[in-house]
Amino acid sequence: MAKERQRRPVLSITQQAEMFKKLSNPAVKYATDIVIKTPDVYAEAMTKAQVINTMINQRKERFAPLITDAKSTLQGIRQLEADVLEPLKIAKARLAPKLLKFSDDLELKAEKERLKLEAEAKAKQDKLDKAAEKKAEKAKDKGDTDGAEKIMNTVPQVPVAPPKVFVPKVGRAYKKVTYKAEVTNAREYIKHVMTLPDPENYLLVNMRPLNDLSKSTEGKAVKPGIRFFKDKTMVPGSA
Repeated sequence: MAKERQRRPVLSITQQAEMFKKLSNPAVKYATDIVIKTPDVYAEAMTKAQVINTMINQRKERFAPLITDAKSTLQGIRQLEADVLEPLKIAKARLAPKLLKFSDDLELKAEKERLKLEAEAKAKQDKLDKAAEKKAEKAKDKGDTDGAEKIMNTVPQVPVAPPKVFVPKVGRAYKKVTYKAEVTNAREYIKHVMTLPDPENYLLVNMRPLNDLSKSTEGKAVKPGIRFFKDKTMVPGSA
């Protein structure tokens, strides 16, 4: 019977990643330890850098189809989710403002009712207070100061009736209030920001057009508050 050929075990993507990391350790050590002071060492290091670049490209090629498949699968799942949620989001978007309007209307009505009841209670209280003051004055006129004081201390307090209008509480629903800001005049806003001690905390600079300007002028552009420069990196290519 012919000897069966041994099959190499199939490594999972996680196992492959661990293997690739271990194979990369010598390159990391070399790049850390190397000191370039002669042309020969420079040539050697450049060759090593090209090998490293090739290894990077090989690793990317290995993971590229996996990433593509994962993106495709994720995109499909997200699209399915979006399709499922879309009608419910439409329903929620249409219903929420109606609920909010009714709730606001009820709260406004309840506030008006509360103010009305408070005014009525105050009017009744004022009437009782004035009547008590008249009685107290008469008692004082007769020399009965204790009686006058007792009259004022025993004036009944008119309670404020609660509004009959109320907003029903249903489940865990609540009204969410979010406070926001909107820039309506960029120039005026910038003027204001520049008066602050920390203007950089209130401005987010779009660096893309500035970098494009630096590129078009080879880093020689001049603008107040901006440093244009060139940044060098070595691109070794592949082996």
